[in-house]
Amino acid sequence: MDNLITYLEASQQQQNATKVLRETKLIPRLVLEAEQFSKRVILLANKAKLNWQQYLSLGTARDFRIKGPVLQEVLNAREQADETRNDDEPDIDAASATTEIIGQLGSDAEIEEEQESDEEPSRRKRRRVS
Repeated sequence: MDNLITYLEASQQQQNATKVLRETKLIPRLVLEAEQFSKRVILLANKAKLNWQQYLSLGTARDFRIKGPVLQEVLNAREQADETRNDDEPDIDAASATTEIIGQLGSDAEIEEEQESDEEPSRRKRRRVS
């Protein structure tokens, strides 16, 4: 049944839109009925203490589909972009890198005031509000 659904979806690209719309309305119903049937068979098998799950096909997640050719094209394009980026960038030596320490952000006047005064900066007192 899953193969039939896959075939129908693949052939939809060749047909006109109205016919496709009519046919695709049946697919979700068919999948739902197949899942309900599997559920009932499993419940019946549990009551009878039999293993009938081996005769049922596993359900297929139909939320998404991976398109192989499109995925391959994207991966190839990404690899080419990485190769060109690596060729353009010079090699960076971590040992020769320098580190610069940046102080707190503020105006120049505030920084000078803090450097001139030996006292700690004043802090506002907080009050509890009940």
